Amino acid sequence: MKIRLGRYNDLPLLSINMSGDAILDGGSEGELTLDHSFVRPWMKQGQPVHVFAYVDYETDEVRVTREHPLIEAERFAYLEVAEVYDDGYLMDWGIEDYPLFVPKEESRFRLMRGGRYVIYAFLDGDGRLQASARIEDYLDFGKPDLASGDRVKTLPYAETDLGYKCILNDRYLGVLYANELMEPVNVGEVVDTYVKRVREDYKIDLSQSKVGFGRVEDFAEALYAELKERGGVIALGDQSPADAIYDMFGVSKKTFKKAVGTLYRNRLVTPYADRIVLNA
Repeated sequence: MKIRLGRYNDLPLLSINMSGDAILDGGSEGELTLDHSFVRPWMKQGQPVHVFAYVDYETDEVRVTREHPLIEAERFAYLEVAEVYDDGYLMDWGIEDYPLFVPKEESRFRLMRGGRYVIYAFLDGDGRLQASARIEDYLDFGKPDLASGDRVKTLPYAETDLGYKCILNDRYLGVLYANELMEPVNVGEVVDTYVKRVREDYKIDLSQSKVGFGRVEDFAEALYAELKERGGVIALGDQSPADAIYDMFGVSKKTFKKAVGTLYRNRLVTPYADRIVLNA
């Protein structure tokens, strides 16, 4: 078994030592010690323990923790700058005894203490976790494995005159255009969007809703058509979970409620807490 550095691993529990520390099977890395402060009564010999593995900067030894880092290797995240030094920036990333560092050459602009920025985490040649603010250096600009209508995990990382540059599925670059936004967008806030179009140059245009629902009015028409198709009732209403609405229609709860309101004002539907009914 090869351990994944800078990532979460499920490692079998071998034993609990006299100090109360858990001894885990690290495969090719040998036995790894999980501090007793993370040991719980439900941990049993032979069962896997979910831990984050990393290489210690001072000792070069592999360590494990059950602290919850805000980023993993080969992933992007929105982190706060804890300290600024002449040669780079120390990020607050959730593990106190491990400094996640952005070298000065890994940022195209000066980061400010207390500021929040989207960064990328990677392993250096010794397997130690480092970070970069040079986002586009770590994106894939080749032919994307995506098509129009695909739902993608989206992390906006920069606002431009056109809209928002976004990281898709921790891999590709996409754009949400300001003049097409149906909901507010915040840099650093992960959302789900849809691929609107993959251009011939492999650039990706995004939409906050499924293709064809570019405006609330568009979705109101689609919702009305869906009601007629379903016999006049849809089991979604004002109290329905946002995820249920998104799974069925690919729009936010806010957009859904606006569309229902449009139909209601036109006396086409009657809304209830758990359903919408088409008026006769």
